[in-house]
Formats: sequence, C-alpha cells, structure tokens
Amino acid sequence: MPRVSSRRNYQRLDDHGRAIVATEDTEVTEKNEISDQEGLAVLCELGDLCGKKPRLSSWSSLVAPRDTITGERPFMKVGVISDTHVPGAAPSLPPAVFEIFKGVDLILHAGDIVSYTVLDELAALAPVEAVAGNMDDNELHLRLPAKKVLKLGRFTVGLTHGKYRIDVQKEMVRKDFGSVDLIVLGHSHTPFWGEINGVWFLNPGSPTDKRHAPYNSVALLTIGDELSAEIVRL
Repeated sequence: MPRVSSRRNYQRLDDHGRAIVATEDTEVTEKNEISDQEGLAVLCELGDLCGKKPRLSSWSSLVAPRDTITGERPFMKVGVISDTHVPGAAPSLPPAVFEIFKGVDLILHAGDIVSYTVLDELAALAPVEAVAGNMDDNELHLRLPAKKVLKLGRFTVGLTHGKYRIDVQKEMVRKDFGSVDLIVLGHSHTPFWGEINGVWFLNPGSPTDKRHAPYNSVALLTIGDELSAEIVRL
C-alpha cells in the first residue's frame, strides 16, 4: 500500500477500525481504503486529498454481519449534529449532547462547526466524520471537505452542510450527490427527518441556536436492515 505523508492533522483508521488523528510530518500506510464513483481503489486523507469530488469512505466494519442463526443484523448507532457555532452561539457544547451521544459508534457533524475544539470534544466519544460549512474559517475548510460520501452498513450516505433556502434546500442538495440512500445536512437550523422521492433526509437542527425552530436539537441515526432516526430535543 502506498505511503502517504502530510503536514496537516488528518484522520485514519486504527487496527480496531476507529478513527484516530495523525500529527504533522507523520507517514502512514494504514489508511481508510475507499472507492470513487468510477470504482477505482483510492486512498483518501480525510479533509485533504478528497478534493471537491465526493469520495466513498466506508464505515461498514462498524456494523457486524447478520447473525448466522437468527438472521438479524446488529444495529449501528450514529450521533448526528450540525450548526454548533461555538463560541458564537454558545461558549461550548451543551452537556446534554455528550449524554445523548454516549455509546454511539460514530458521530456526523454537518458543518458550521466554527471552533475545531468541538470536533476534538466529540472525538472523545466516538470517531467523527465532518464537513465544513459556510460559517467555518479557512483553517477548517483546509482540514475538511464541503461534502463527502460514507458507507454506513449497507447504506450510502451523503454528508454536506447545505447552502440554499429551506424551501429548495433538499432538492438542490440532492443534485450534489449521485445515488445515495440518505443525505445528512444542516444550515437551516431546522430539524427534519423524512423520505422524499426515495431518498431520506436528516437535518439534526442546532444544539446551540434554534433560530426559527421550536427547540435546539441533535439526532440519533440507527443503521441496521433499515434506516431510522430520532430528533432529540435539548
């Protein structure tokens, strides 16, 4: 496997399939192997080598195969958060977020992080996949892509912040991805979970700035034979 060098922090998988942070000037060979839309095997240094084209980052190893006796597939639990806006909207993440996300297998952040410390705090709970939003600074945009494609169990999930008016956002964001089962997005601060024309959409809302929503919120996504999600009010 090719050896990759970097002078930025990046995420890779350890021997247990968990994401860890490699420091500057670190060479690694155990990278997360993914496939692009042409089916070619590529190595993606998350946030740096993905470029503008969404790549496929697989977390399927976090979902165990079906039980050979019962035929049931164990669940994967994913914490979903967006629009944290720390420290502008709040000095830090609400403590309730850490309680809700305790025990999850993976955390998705759909952008407008603002302070990178938010990702560090979430990474203490579980591996984190994140994208940059319109309110994130240049440093975050250098570290994180604007969108990415993840393989969660048997489902293909698009992760992006979004940048359109709420009345057209889902339709426009869908054009940014190819064939996906679920799109996780933010930007509007308005929680949403539902299926539109065969694609599921999940907006967790914001844990710090509800804007026009009735409450601050995050979401819990469950991956198994089917997709299910719960908007969790803070």
